[in-house]
Amino acid sequence: MKIINKFFLLGVGVLLTLGLVSCNNEKEPNASQEKEAKTYMALSLNMPMGSFRAEDGQDKNEPDFNYVGKWAGKDVIEKVAIYMVPTDQSLAVEKTGNLTYADYYNDPTPAPGGQGKVVLTPKKGIKVTNLVDKEVQVYVLLNAPDKAIQLLENVSASDFAAKYKQVLELLTKDEALGTANITFDKTAAGKIAKKNGQKDETIMMTCLKPSDKIKLEKYVAEQDALSGVKNQAKVEVERAVARVMVSISAENYEIKDKKTQEKIGTLSEIRYVVAQGERQVFISKNEGNNSNTWKTPGSMFVPDASTFHSKPSNEYYDYTGLWEEYNGDKKKISGTKLATIDQYQKKLGTVTGELEKSLAGKFLLPNTHKFGAKGVSEYKKGNTAYILIRAKFTPEVTIFADHGKTYSQSNGGGKVPNYKPGDDFYVGTNGKFYVDMKSVRDPEAGGVLGMNANRYVHGKVLYFAWLNPDKANDKEWLNSPVVRNNIYHVHISGFKSIGVNWNPLVPDKDPNNPENPNNPDPNPNKPGDDPKDNPIKPEDPLSNDDTYMSVQVTVLPWLVHSYSIELGF
Repeated sequence: MKIINKFFLLGVGVLLTLGLVSCNNEKEPNASQEKEAKTYMALSLNMPMGSFRAEDGQDKNEPDFNYVGKWAGKDVIEKVAIYMVPTDQSLAVEKTGNLTYADYYNDPTPAPGGQGKVVLTPKKGIKVTNLVDKEVQVYVLLNAPDKAIQLLENVSASDFAAKYKQVLELLTKDEALGTANITFDKTAAGKIAKKNGQKDETIMMTCLKPSDKIKLEKYVAEQDALSGVKNQAKVEVERAVARVMVSISAENYEIKDKKTQEKIGTLSEIRYVVAQGERQVFISKNEGNNSNTWKTPGSMFVPDASTFHSKPSNEYYDYTGLWEEYNGDKKKISGTKLATIDQYQKKLGTVTGELEKSLAGKFLLPNTHKFGAKGVSEYKKGNTAYILIRAKFTPEVTIFADHGKTYSQSNGGGKVPNYKPGDDFYVGTNGKFYVDMKSVRDPEAGGVLGMNANRYVHGKVLYFAWLNPDKANDKEWLNSPVVRNNIYHVHISGFKSIGVNWNPLVPDKDPNNPENPNNPDPNPNKPGDDPKDNPIKPEDPLSNDDTYMSVQVTVLPWLVHSYSIELGF
Protein backbone atom coordinates (compact mmCIF):
# COMPACT_ATOMS: atom_id res chain seq x y z
CA MET A 1 0.00 0.00 0.00
CA LYS A 2 1.13 3.54 -0.71
CA ILE A 3 0.13 6.35 1.60
CA ILE A 4 -0.70 9.83 0.38
CA ASN A 5 0.25 11.88 3.40
CA LYS A 6 0.63 15.59 4.11
CA PHE A 7 -0.62 16.68 0.69
CA PHE A 8 -3.97 18.12 -0.32
CA LEU A 9 -5.76 15.33 -2.10
CA LEU A 10 -8.99 17.11 -2.86
CA GLY A 11 -10.08 20.64 -3.56
CA VAL A 12 -6.45 21.65 -4.21
CA GLY A 13 -5.36 18.87 -6.51
CA VAL A 14 -3.95 15.42 -7.09
CA LEU A 15 -1.88 14.53 -10.11
CA LEU A 16 -1.87 10.78 -10.68
CA THR A 17 0.07 9.57 -13.68
CA LEU A 18 -1.27 6.19 -14.73
CA GLY A 19 0.90 4.52 -17.35
CA LEU A 20 -0.80 2.43 -20.02
CA VAL A 21 2.00 0.75 -21.93
CA SER A 22 2.76 -1.57 -24.83
CA CYS A 23 4.97 -4.60 -25.07
CA ASN A 24 6.90 -3.10 -27.97
CA ASN A 25 9.22 -0.07 -27.97
CA GLU A 26 10.32 -0.18 -31.61
CA LYS A 27 9.59 2.78 -33.87
CA GLU A 28 8.34 0.54 -36.70
CA PRO A 29 6.53 -2.77 -36.09
CA ASN A 30 7.02 -5.91 -38.10
CA ALA A 31 4.02 -7.76 -39.57
CA SER A 32 3.33 -9.91 -36.52
CA GLN A 33 3.69 -6.95 -34.18
CA GLU A 34 1.24 -4.91 -36.27
CA LYS A 35 -1.48 -7.43 -35.36
CA GLU A 36 -0.75 -6.79 -31.69
CA ALA A 37 -0.26 -3.06 -31.96
CA LYS A 38 -0.14 -1.53 -28.51
CA THR A 39 0.87 1.85 -27.15
CA TYR A 40 1.67 3.80 -23.99
CA MET A 41 -0.40 6.50 -22.38
CA ALA A 42 -0.35 8.40 -19.07
CA LEU A 43 -3.25 9.69 -16.98
CA SER A 44 -3.06 12.69 -14.65
CA LEU A 45 -5.67 13.27 -11.90
CA ASN A 46 -6.59 16.48 -10.09
CA MET A 47 -9.55 17.79 -8.13
CA PRO A 48 -10.90 21.31 -8.74
CA MET A 49 -14.39 22.21 -7.58
CA GLY A 50 -17.43 22.76 -9.81
CA SER A 51 -17.52 25.51 -12.41
CA PHE A 52 -20.86 27.21 -11.79
CA ARG A 53 -22.32 29.22 -8.94
CA ALA A 54 -25.39 27.95 -7.13
CA GLU A 55 -27.82 29.10 -4.46
CA ASP A 56 -26.65 26.51 -1.94
CA GLY A 57 -23.01 27.60 -2.25
CA GLN A 58 -21.66 24.04 -2.31
CA ASP A 59 -19.95 24.39 -5.71
CA LYS A 60 -17.34 26.90 -4.54
CA ASN A 61 -13.66 26.29 -3.84
CA GLU A 62 -14.52 27.63 -0.39
CA PRO A 63 -18.09 26.31 0.07
CA ASP A 64 -20.66 28.29 2.03
CA PHE A 65 -21.49 27.61 5.70
CA ASN A 66 -18.78 27.20 8.33
CA TYR A 67 -15.86 26.72 5.91
CA VAL A 68 -12.40 27.03 7.49
CA GLY A 69 -9.90 25.41 5.10
CA LYS A 70 -8.47 22.23 3.61
CA TRP A 71 -6.96 19.12 5.18
CA ALA A 72 -4.53 16.84 3.36
CA GLY A 73 -5.77 13.61 4.84
CA LYS A 74 -3.91 10.35 5.31
CA ASP A 75 -5.19 8.32 2.41
CA VAL A 76 -3.82 5.05 1.11
CA ILE A 77 -4.51 3.90 -2.44
CA GLU A 78 -4.83 0.13 -2.61
CA LYS A 79 -6.65 -0.43 -5.91
CA VAL A 80 -6.93 1.44 -9.21
CA ALA A 81 -9.19 0.68 -12.19
CA ILE A 82 -8.85 2.52 -15.52
CA TYR A 83 -11.48 2.71 -18.27
CA MET A 84 -10.68 3.90 -21.82
CA VAL A 85 -13.97 4.78 -23.50
CA PRO A 86 -13.80 5.27 -27.29
CA THR A 87 -15.67 8.18 -28.85
CA ASP A 88 -16.51 5.79 -31.69
CA GLN A 89 -19.36 4.09 -29.87
CA SER A 90 -19.20 1.03 -32.11
CA LEU A 91 -15.95 0.08 -30.38
CA ALA A 92 -15.66 -1.66 -27.01
CA VAL A 93 -14.49 -0.06 -23.78
CA GLU A 94 -11.00 -1.16 -22.77
CA LYS A 95 -10.40 -1.53 -19.04
CA THR A 96 -7.65 -2.68 -16.71
CA GLY A 97 -9.68 -4.31 -13.95
CA ASN A 98 -9.07 -3.55 -10.28
CA LEU A 99 -5.27 -3.46 -10.11
CA THR A 100 -3.16 -3.56 -6.98
CA TYR A 101 -1.75 -0.06 -6.74
CA ALA A 102 1.58 -1.02 -5.17
CA ASP A 103 2.37 -3.35 -8.07
CA TYR A 104 2.08 -0.55 -10.61
CA TYR A 105 2.94 2.77 -8.99
CA ASN A 106 5.70 4.53 -7.07
CA ASP A 107 5.41 6.42 -3.82
CA PRO A 108 3.72 9.83 -4.10
CA THR A 109 5.95 12.87 -4.61
CA PRO A 110 5.21 16.61 -4.52
CA ALA A 111 4.31 18.08 -7.90
CA PRO A 112 6.75 20.59 -9.41
CA GLY A 113 5.93 24.04 -8.15
CA GLY A 114 4.14 22.77 -5.06
CA GLN A 115 0.61 24.18 -4.70
CA GLY A 116 -0.32 21.21 -2.55
CA LYS A 117 -0.38 18.76 -5.45
CA VAL A 118 0.78 15.16 -5.50
CA VAL A 119 2.20 13.17 -8.41
CA LEU A 120 1.84 9.39 -8.54
CA THR A 121 3.95 7.88 -11.31
CA PRO A 122 3.79 4.34 -12.72
CA LYS A 123 6.60 1.86 -12.32
CA LYS A 124 5.01 -0.87 -14.42
CA GLY A 125 3.23 -0.65 -17.74
CA ILE A 126 -0.35 -1.58 -18.57
CA LYS A 127 -1.13 -2.93 -22.03
CA VAL A 128 -3.39 -1.02 -24.39
CA THR A 129 -4.49 -3.18 -27.30
CA ASN A 130 -7.83 -2.62 -29.02
CA LEU A 131 -7.97 1.17 -28.90
CA VAL A 132 -4.58 1.99 -30.38
CA ASP A 133 -4.87 4.94 -32.79
CA LYS A 134 -8.41 5.62 -31.49
CA GLU A 135 -9.89 8.66 -29.76
CA VAL A 136 -10.88 7.98 -26.14
CA GLN A 137 -11.98 9.56 -22.89
CA VAL A 138 -10.57 8.08 -19.71
CA TYR A 139 -12.35 7.32 -16.41
CA VAL A 140 -10.84 5.93 -13.21
CA LEU A 141 -11.93 4.36 -9.92
CA LEU A 142 -9.67 4.31 -6.87
CA ASN A 143 -10.24 1.96 -3.93
CA ALA A 144 -13.56 0.87 -5.45
CA PRO A 145 -15.45 -2.11 -4.00
CA ASP A 146 -16.16 -5.13 -6.17
CA LYS A 147 -19.79 -4.03 -6.52
CA ALA A 148 -18.72 -0.81 -8.28
CA ILE A 149 -16.33 -2.69 -10.55
CA GLN A 150 -19.09 -5.15 -11.44
CA LEU A 151 -21.52 -2.35 -12.35
CA LEU A 152 -19.07 -1.19 -15.03
CA GLU A 153 -17.97 -4.65 -16.13
CA ASN A 154 -19.78 -5.00 -19.46
CA VAL A 155 -20.86 -1.44 -20.21
CA SER A 156 -20.83 -0.25 -23.82
CA ALA A 157 -19.15 2.94 -24.95
CA SER A 158 -22.53 4.55 -25.63
CA ASP A 159 -23.78 3.80 -22.10
CA PHE A 160 -20.60 4.34 -20.11
CA ALA A 161 -21.03 8.01 -19.18
CA ALA A 162 -24.52 7.35 -17.77
CA LYS A 163 -23.49 4.13 -16.02
CA TYR A 164 -20.54 5.87 -14.38
CA LYS A 165 -23.05 8.19 -12.70
CA GLN A 166 -25.49 5.45 -11.69
CA VAL A 167 -26.52 4.58 -8.15
CA LEU A 168 -24.26 2.25 -6.17
CA GLU A 169 -26.36 0.52 -3.51
CA LEU A 170 -24.19 -0.15 -0.48
CA LEU A 171 -26.92 -1.39 1.89
CA THR A 172 -30.31 -2.87 1.11
CA LYS A 173 -33.36 -1.24 2.69
CA ASP A 174 -33.47 -3.95 5.35
CA GLU A 175 -29.74 -3.72 6.02
CA ALA A 176 -30.09 0.04 6.53
CA LEU A 177 -32.05 -0.61 9.73
CA GLY A 178 -29.95 -2.07 12.52
CA THR A 179 -31.07 -4.25 15.41
CA ALA A 180 -27.89 -4.81 17.42
CA ASN A 181 -24.38 -3.56 18.08
CA ILE A 182 -22.36 -3.09 14.88
CA THR A 183 -18.91 -2.06 13.76
CA PHE A 184 -18.48 0.79 11.27
CA ASP A 185 -17.89 -1.51 8.29
CA LYS A 186 -21.57 -2.52 8.52
CA THR A 187 -22.73 1.02 7.70
CA ALA A 188 -23.26 2.19 4.12
CA ALA A 189 -20.22 4.49 4.17
CA GLY A 190 -18.20 1.71 5.78
CA LYS A 191 -18.46 -0.25 2.53
CA ILE A 192 -16.30 2.32 0.69
CA ALA A 193 -14.31 4.01 3.47
CA LYS A 194 -12.30 2.52 6.30
CA LYS A 195 -9.79 3.59 8.90
CA ASN A 196 -6.66 1.48 9.11
CA GLY A 197 -6.10 2.10 12.80
CA GLN A 198 -4.71 5.59 13.36
CA LYS A 199 -2.18 5.28 10.55
CA ASP A 200 -4.17 5.91 7.40
CA GLU A 201 -7.51 5.51 5.60
CA THR A 202 -8.74 3.76 2.47
CA ILE A 203 -11.52 5.71 0.73
CA MET A 204 -13.18 5.23 -2.65
CA MET A 205 -12.45 8.05 -5.13
CA THR A 206 -14.08 8.68 -8.50
CA CYS A 207 -13.89 11.06 -11.46
CA LEU A 208 -15.71 14.34 -11.24
CA LYS A 209 -15.77 14.13 -15.05
CA PRO A 210 -13.84 12.10 -17.67
CA SER A 211 -10.66 13.26 -19.33
CA ASP A 212 -10.74 15.43 -22.41
CA LYS A 213 -10.72 13.47 -25.65
CA ILE A 214 -7.29 12.22 -26.68
CA LYS A 215 -6.07 10.03 -29.53
CA LEU A 216 -3.94 7.09 -28.45
CA GLU A 217 -1.09 7.30 -30.91
CA LYS A 218 0.70 4.16 -32.05
CA TYR A 219 4.15 3.17 -30.87
CA VAL A 220 4.65 5.93 -28.33
CA ALA A 221 7.68 4.96 -26.29
CA GLU A 222 7.09 4.18 -22.64
CA GLN A 223 9.20 7.08 -21.43
CA ASP A 224 7.36 9.53 -23.70
CA ALA A 225 4.00 8.44 -22.31
CA LEU A 226 5.08 8.49 -18.69
CA SER A 227 6.73 11.90 -19.02
CA GLY A 228 3.65 13.35 -20.72
CA VAL A 229 5.28 13.99 -24.11
CA LYS A 230 2.43 12.12 -25.83
CA ASN A 231 -0.73 10.20 -24.97
CA GLN A 232 -1.45 11.99 -21.70
CA ALA A 233 -4.99 12.34 -20.33
CA LYS A 234 -6.19 14.25 -17.27
CA VAL A 235 -9.19 13.56 -15.03
CA GLU A 236 -10.58 14.99 -11.81
CA VAL A 237 -11.19 12.71 -8.83
CA GLU A 238 -12.50 13.11 -5.29
CA ARG A 239 -13.53 11.04 -2.30
CA ALA A 240 -17.02 9.54 -2.48
CA VAL A 241 -17.87 10.07 1.21
CA ALA A 242 -18.34 12.92 3.65
CA ARG A 243 -17.01 12.93 7.20
CA VAL A 244 -18.23 14.27 10.53
CA MET A 245 -16.27 14.78 13.70
CA VAL A 246 -17.71 15.96 17.00
CA SER A 247 -15.92 17.53 19.96
CA ILE A 248 -16.87 18.97 23.35
CA SER A 249 -15.25 21.51 25.62
CA ALA A 250 -15.55 19.37 28.79
CA GLU A 251 -16.46 15.81 29.74
CA ASN A 252 -19.16 16.87 32.22
CA TYR A 253 -21.56 19.81 32.24
CA GLU A 254 -23.74 21.43 34.87
CA ILE A 255 -27.28 22.20 33.74
CA LYS A 256 -28.82 25.26 35.36
CA ASP A 257 -32.35 26.54 35.70
CA LYS A 258 -32.89 29.20 33.04
CA LYS A 259 -34.56 31.64 35.39
CA THR A 260 -32.81 31.14 38.72
CA GLN A 261 -29.47 29.83 37.36
CA GLU A 262 -29.66 27.24 40.12
CA LYS A 263 -27.91 23.97 39.30
CA ILE A 264 -30.49 21.32 38.47
CA GLY A 265 -28.18 18.46 37.55
CA THR A 266 -25.08 17.16 35.79
CA LEU A 267 -24.51 15.68 32.33
CA SER A 268 -21.91 12.94 32.00
CA GLU A 269 -20.99 9.95 29.79
CA ILE A 270 -21.49 12.04 26.64
CA ARG A 271 -21.38 9.97 23.44
CA TYR A 272 -22.38 10.42 19.79
CA VAL A 273 -23.52 8.49 16.72
CA VAL A 274 -24.52 9.57 13.20
CA ALA A 275 -27.57 8.67 11.10
CA GLN A 276 -29.56 9.59 8.00
CA GLY A 277 -26.67 9.72 5.59
CA GLU A 278 -27.83 7.93 2.46
CA ARG A 279 -27.59 4.17 1.99
CA GLN A 280 -26.71 4.61 -1.71
CA VAL A 281 -24.31 6.87 -3.55
CA PHE A 282 -23.84 7.91 -7.15
CA ILE A 283 -20.57 6.43 -8.41
CA SER A 284 -19.65 9.88 -9.67
CA LYS A 285 -20.94 13.14 -8.28
CA ASN A 286 -24.13 14.16 -10.13
CA GLU A 287 -24.74 17.80 -10.93
CA GLY A 288 -28.17 19.01 -9.89
CA ASN A 289 -29.53 22.51 -10.40
CA ASN A 290 -29.09 25.97 -8.97
CA SER A 291 -30.94 25.11 -5.73
CA ASN A 292 -29.12 21.78 -5.22
CA THR A 293 -25.65 21.81 -6.73
CA TRP A 294 -24.86 18.15 -6.14
CA LYS A 295 -27.89 15.90 -6.02
CA THR A 296 -27.94 12.56 -4.21
CA PRO A 297 -30.15 9.48 -4.78
CA GLY A 298 -32.61 10.61 -2.09
CA SER A 299 -32.65 14.33 -2.89
CA MET A 300 -36.33 14.30 -3.91
CA PHE A 301 -37.64 12.62 -0.74
CA VAL A 302 -39.47 15.07 1.54
CA PRO A 303 -41.19 13.40 4.52
CA ASP A 304 -44.45 14.34 6.13
CA ALA A 305 -45.92 12.96 9.33
CA SER A 306 -47.03 9.74 7.62
CA THR A 307 -44.59 9.11 4.77
CA PHE A 308 -41.58 9.01 7.09
CA HIS A 309 -42.95 5.65 8.21
CA SER A 310 -45.40 4.55 5.47
CA LYS A 311 -42.83 5.21 2.75
CA PRO A 312 -39.95 4.37 5.04
CA SER A 313 -36.96 6.65 5.12
CA ASN A 314 -34.74 3.58 4.87
CA GLU A 315 -35.77 3.65 1.21
CA TYR A 316 -33.02 6.28 1.05
CA TYR A 317 -31.20 6.55 4.37
CA ASP A 318 -28.86 4.58 6.59
CA TYR A 319 -29.72 4.17 10.29
CA THR A 320 -27.18 1.48 11.16
CA GLY A 321 -24.82 4.08 12.63
CA LEU A 322 -27.19 4.48 15.58
CA TRP A 323 -26.06 1.00 16.65
CA GLU A 324 -22.32 1.71 16.60
CA GLU A 325 -20.69 0.87 19.94
CA TYR A 326 -24.10 -0.08 21.30
CA ASN A 327 -24.17 -1.43 24.84
CA GLY A 328 -27.10 -3.68 25.71
CA ASP A 329 -26.85 -2.60 29.34
CA LYS A 330 -29.44 0.20 29.52
CA LYS A 331 -27.69 1.67 32.54
CA LYS A 332 -24.76 2.59 30.29
CA ILE A 333 -24.67 5.18 27.53
CA SER A 334 -23.90 3.82 24.06
CA GLY A 335 -21.96 5.48 21.26
CA THR A 336 -18.54 6.97 20.54
CA LYS A 337 -16.75 9.09 23.10
CA LEU A 338 -16.23 12.68 21.99
CA ALA A 339 -12.86 14.35 21.60
CA THR A 340 -12.31 17.23 24.03
CA ILE A 341 -11.15 20.63 22.79
CA ASP A 342 -10.76 22.90 25.81
CA GLN A 343 -10.69 26.16 23.90
CA TYR A 344 -12.61 25.95 20.65
CA GLN A 345 -11.36 28.17 17.87
CA LYS A 346 -12.83 28.27 14.39
CA LYS A 347 -9.42 27.69 12.87
CA LEU A 348 -8.17 25.02 10.52
CA GLY A 349 -5.39 23.97 12.90
CA THR A 350 -7.83 23.26 15.71
CA VAL A 351 -9.74 20.80 13.56
CA THR A 352 -6.89 19.24 11.60
CA GLY A 353 -4.77 18.84 14.71
CA GLU A 354 -7.34 16.42 16.09
CA LEU A 355 -7.65 14.67 12.73
CA GLU A 356 -3.88 14.25 12.42
CA LYS A 357 -3.62 12.98 15.98
CA SER A 358 -6.38 10.42 16.07
CA LEU A 359 -8.27 10.42 12.73
CA ALA A 360 -11.39 11.17 14.73
CA GLY A 361 -14.82 11.21 13.19
CA LYS A 362 -17.17 9.06 11.17
CA PHE A 363 -17.78 8.68 7.46
CA LEU A 364 -21.23 8.97 5.91
CA LEU A 365 -22.69 9.15 2.43
CA PRO A 366 -23.74 12.55 1.04
CA ASN A 367 -27.29 13.81 1.51
CA THR A 368 -28.66 16.94 -0.18
CA HIS A 369 -32.04 18.51 -0.99
CA LYS A 370 -33.54 21.65 -2.48
CA PHE A 371 -32.01 24.67 -0.77
CA GLY A 372 -34.04 27.76 0.05
CA ALA A 373 -35.79 30.08 2.44
CA LYS A 374 -38.58 29.12 4.82
CA GLY A 375 -41.35 27.43 2.88
CA VAL A 376 -38.98 26.66 -0.01
CA SER A 377 -36.26 24.54 1.57
CA GLU A 378 -36.88 20.79 1.40
CA TYR A 379 -34.47 19.99 4.23
CA LYS A 380 -36.50 18.43 7.05
CA LYS A 381 -35.59 16.67 10.27
CA GLY A 382 -36.63 13.37 8.70
CA ASN A 383 -34.45 13.60 5.57
CA THR A 384 -31.29 15.38 6.75
CA ALA A 385 -28.16 13.74 8.14
CA TYR A 386 -27.96 14.23 11.91
CA ILE A 387 -25.71 13.72 14.89
CA LEU A 388 -27.37 12.09 17.88
CA ILE A 389 -25.80 12.98 21.22
CA ARG A 390 -26.49 10.62 24.10
CA ALA A 391 -25.66 11.45 27.71
CA LYS A 392 -26.59 10.62 31.28
CA PHE A 393 -28.34 13.29 33.32
CA THR A 394 -28.17 13.12 37.10
CA PRO A 395 -30.66 15.60 38.60
CA GLU A 396 -30.13 17.22 41.98
CA VAL A 397 -32.32 15.53 44.59
CA THR A 398 -33.66 18.87 45.78
CA ILE A 399 -35.20 19.85 42.42
CA PHE A 400 -37.81 17.06 42.50
CA ALA A 401 -41.34 18.35 42.97
CA ASP A 402 -42.14 15.27 45.07
CA HIS A 403 -39.01 15.56 47.23
CA GLY A 404 -39.97 15.17 50.90
CA LYS A 405 -43.63 14.72 50.01
CA THR A 406 -46.08 11.98 50.97
CA TYR A 407 -48.32 10.01 48.61
CA SER A 408 -52.07 10.48 49.06
CA GLN A 409 -53.98 7.68 50.75
CA SER A 410 -55.56 6.77 47.43
CA ASN A 411 -52.02 6.17 46.18
CA GLY A 412 -51.15 3.97 49.14
CA GLY A 413 -49.76 6.70 51.36
CA GLY A 414 -46.20 6.72 52.62
CA LYS A 415 -43.24 8.96 51.96
CA VAL A 416 -42.05 9.52 48.40
CA PRO A 417 -38.55 7.97 48.11
CA ASN A 418 -35.59 10.20 47.35
CA TYR A 419 -34.17 9.98 43.85
CA LYS A 420 -31.10 7.78 43.48
CA PRO A 421 -28.58 8.52 40.69
CA GLY A 422 -29.06 6.11 37.81
CA ASP A 423 -32.75 5.50 38.50
CA ASP A 424 -35.50 6.47 36.06
CA PHE A 425 -37.05 9.88 36.54
CA TYR A 426 -40.07 11.65 35.03
CA VAL A 427 -40.59 15.19 33.77
CA GLY A 428 -44.23 16.30 33.74
CA THR A 429 -45.82 18.59 31.20
CA ASN A 430 -45.50 21.25 33.92
CA GLY A 431 -41.71 20.96 33.55
CA LYS A 432 -41.19 19.52 37.04
CA PHE A 433 -39.22 16.40 38.02
CA TYR A 434 -40.72 13.34 39.73
CA VAL A 435 -39.39 9.98 40.87
CA ASP A 436 -42.35 8.02 39.47
CA MET A 437 -45.72 8.29 37.71
CA LYS A 438 -47.55 7.96 41.03
CA SER A 439 -46.16 11.34 42.05
CA VAL A 440 -46.81 12.88 38.63
CA ARG A 441 -50.60 12.57 39.09
CA ASP A 442 -50.79 12.91 42.87
CA PRO A 443 -51.44 16.51 44.02
CA GLU A 444 -50.37 15.63 47.57
CA ALA A 445 -47.01 14.49 46.18
CA GLY A 446 -46.56 17.66 44.13
CA GLY A 447 -48.21 16.33 40.98
CA VAL A 448 -51.28 17.25 38.93
CA LEU A 449 -54.33 15.06 38.40
CA GLY A 450 -54.31 13.51 34.93
CA MET A 451 -50.93 14.98 33.98
CA ASN A 452 -48.67 13.06 31.59
CA ALA A 453 -44.90 12.88 31.80
CA ASN A 454 -41.80 11.82 29.89
CA ARG A 455 -39.85 8.93 31.38
CA TYR A 456 -36.04 9.13 31.29
CA VAL A 457 -34.69 5.59 31.55
CA HIS A 458 -31.70 5.51 33.89
CA GLY A 459 -31.27 9.22 33.18
CA LYS A 460 -30.50 8.86 29.45
CA VAL A 461 -31.05 12.08 27.49
CA LEU A 462 -30.75 12.80 23.76
CA TYR A 463 -29.75 15.83 21.69
CA PHE A 464 -29.69 16.44 17.93
CA ALA A 465 -27.37 18.50 15.72
CA TRP A 466 -27.18 18.96 11.94
CA LEU A 467 -23.87 18.67 10.15
CA ASN A 468 -23.74 21.84 8.05
CA PRO A 469 -26.40 24.40 9.05
CA ASP A 470 -26.74 27.50 6.91
CA LYS A 471 -27.20 30.07 9.70
CA ALA A 472 -25.21 31.07 12.75
CA ASN A 473 -28.42 31.39 14.77
CA ASP A 474 -29.66 27.86 15.49
CA LYS A 475 -33.27 29.09 15.65
CA GLU A 476 -32.99 30.06 11.96
CA TRP A 477 -31.55 26.83 10.57
CA LEU A 478 -33.26 25.75 7.34
CA ASN A 479 -30.66 23.94 5.19
CA SER A 480 -27.83 21.51 5.89
CA PRO A 481 -26.24 20.09 2.72
CA VAL A 482 -23.82 17.19 3.25
CA VAL A 483 -21.55 16.86 0.22
CA ARG A 484 -18.90 14.25 -0.57
CA ASN A 485 -15.28 15.20 0.07
CA ASN A 486 -16.19 17.55 2.94
CA ILE A 487 -15.42 17.25 6.64
CA TYR A 488 -18.02 18.65 9.05
CA HIS A 489 -16.75 19.45 12.52
CA VAL A 490 -19.35 20.12 15.20
CA HIS A 491 -18.12 21.46 18.52
CA ILE A 492 -20.49 21.35 21.50
CA SER A 493 -19.75 24.31 23.73
CA GLY A 494 -22.52 23.71 26.25
CA PHE A 495 -25.95 22.34 27.09
CA LYS A 496 -29.02 24.41 27.93
CA SER A 497 -31.28 21.69 29.30
CA ILE A 498 -31.74 17.96 29.56
CA GLY A 499 -32.88 17.17 26.01
CA VAL A 500 -35.45 14.58 24.97
CA ASN A 501 -36.01 11.01 26.14
CA TRP A 502 -36.26 9.21 22.79
CA ASN A 503 -35.40 9.44 19.09
CA PRO A 504 -38.36 9.89 16.68
CA LEU A 505 -36.04 10.01 13.63
CA VAL A 506 -35.96 6.26 12.99
CA PRO A 507 -38.52 4.68 10.62
CA ASP A 508 -41.02 2.46 12.42
CA LYS A 509 -43.07 -0.12 10.54
CA ASP A 510 -45.69 0.28 13.28
CA PRO A 511 -45.44 3.88 14.55
CA ASN A 512 -48.25 3.25 17.03
CA ASN A 513 -46.10 0.65 18.77
CA PRO A 514 -43.35 2.28 20.85
CA GLU A 515 -41.30 -0.93 20.79
CA ASN A 516 -39.37 -0.28 17.57
CA PRO A 517 -36.71 -3.04 17.20
CA ASN A 518 -34.72 -0.86 14.78
CA ASN A 519 -34.42 2.03 17.23
CA PRO A 520 -31.84 1.79 20.03
CA ASP A 521 -33.54 4.80 21.65
CA PRO A 522 -37.28 3.97 21.42
CA ASN A 523 -40.11 5.79 23.15
CA PRO A 524 -40.08 4.62 26.81
CA ASN A 525 -43.37 6.30 27.71
CA LYS A 526 -46.24 3.97 28.45
CA PRO A 527 -49.50 4.42 26.51
CA GLY A 528 -51.71 6.76 28.49
CA ASP A 529 -48.72 8.44 30.15
CA ASP A 530 -47.13 9.86 27.00
CA PRO A 531 -47.49 13.65 26.56
CA LYS A 532 -46.46 13.25 22.90
CA ASP A 533 -44.61 16.53 23.08
CA ASN A 534 -41.26 15.49 21.60
CA PRO A 535 -40.18 18.56 19.58
CA ILE A 536 -38.24 16.41 17.08
CA LYS A 537 -40.70 15.66 14.27
CA PRO A 538 -39.62 14.19 10.89
CA GLU A 539 -41.72 16.63 8.87
CA ASP A 540 -40.48 19.80 10.60
CA PRO A 541 -37.81 22.26 9.37
CA LEU A 542 -34.37 21.94 10.95
CA SER A 543 -34.79 24.84 13.37
CA ASN A 544 -36.51 24.56 16.74
CA ASP A 545 -38.45 27.22 18.63
CA ASP A 546 -35.70 26.77 21.17
CA THR A 547 -32.59 24.61 21.11
CA TYR A 548 -31.19 21.88 23.30
CA MET A 549 -27.51 22.62 23.13
CA SER A 550 -25.10 25.21 21.84
CA VAL A 551 -23.11 23.99 18.86
CA GLN A 552 -20.30 25.55 16.86
CA VAL A 553 -19.55 23.98 13.48
CA THR A 554 -16.65 24.15 11.01
CA VAL A 555 -16.46 22.30 7.45
CA LEU A 556 -12.76 20.79 5.74
CA PRO A 557 -12.10 20.04 1.56
CA TRP A 558 -11.12 17.46 2.64
CA LEU A 559 -12.96 20.79 2.58
CA VAL A 560 -13.36 21.51 6.30
CA HIS A 561 -16.42 23.11 7.89
CA SER A 562 -16.69 23.78 11.60
CA TYR A 563 -19.24 25.30 13.95
CA SER A 564 -19.97 25.42 17.66
CA ILE A 565 -23.35 25.07 19.38
CA GLU A 566 -24.84 24.93 22.86
CA LEU A 567 -27.47 22.19 23.06
CA GLY A 568 -30.70 22.21 25.00
CA PHE A 569 -34.02 23.97 25.32
